[in-house]
Amino acid sequence: MSVKKLSRFLGMILRSYKAFGWLFSRRVSRKDKALLLVPLGLYWVLPDLLPGLPYDDVAVTLMLFYWFVRRMEKKYPPRHEKGAK
Repeated sequence: MSVKKLSRFLGMILRSYKAFGWLFSRRVSRKDKALLLVPLGLYWVLPDLLPGLPYDDVAVTLMLFYWFVRRMEKKYPPRHEKGAK
């Protein structure tokens, strides 16, 4: 694996950890949180019912987290601190 691919993969993992912060944030609506939790829950349950799916659970979870973080960062931009110019 090249260094560029490895750094991109590690960046994706680190950015996906922000999903937990967004999930517990009061700024994010329940509907937005459901956009992550419902598909993720279905994916974790359905492969047991449909054993032919060739994707790894961790990889799909990371991709959904990454997508969720990107969406939340666009929808809820960071608040500016008081006194900041």
